[in-house]
Amino acid sequence: MNEESTTSAEMEEYYRQSRRPLIPRPTTPLARFGCGVVLVIWFAILLMPFAMFWLGSGRTITIPQGNIPDASDHPYLEVRLVMDADNRGLQIKQAGVAERRDEQLCIEERVTYLLWQSEENSGNALYCQCYERENAEAEWALSGTTDGRCEDGSQ
Repeated sequence: MNEESTTSAEMEEYYRQSRRPLIPRPTTPLARFGCGVVLVIWFAILLMPFAMFWLGSGRTITIPQGNIPDASDHPYLEVRLVMDADNRGLQIKQAGVAERRDEQLCIEERVTYLLWQSEENSGNALYCQCYERENAEAEWALSGTTDGRCEDGSQ
């Protein structure tokens, strides 16, 4: 009977040890935040092959912007695969509102190329497109495009 109680005590100890987590649960807010960041990075890594297949099939990854004219032409972020005869890589397009008034709106757009094969120097681009309208209820009309950063009253 003594041997049976020893075995029972050993089994209870074994179960107690086996039920304890390998990684202790974070208790401080900073540790919980760190776990959240690691989890987001882990899911981003897991989604990377899917994103590459998506881009490889000729599609783009786009985060659209709202409340601007020609919103499809000015995405907040757009990634596309470049597979030309001379160039291969990624094109990353970012757009943001540089200046907004009731009758004028200027959108600054940056196009960056991350090329792993290129016959020539890939030229990143930065340009400004300004739109105007008669009053707050009228439709926006393109007033001009300039190379470089948007400046106060670009057009």
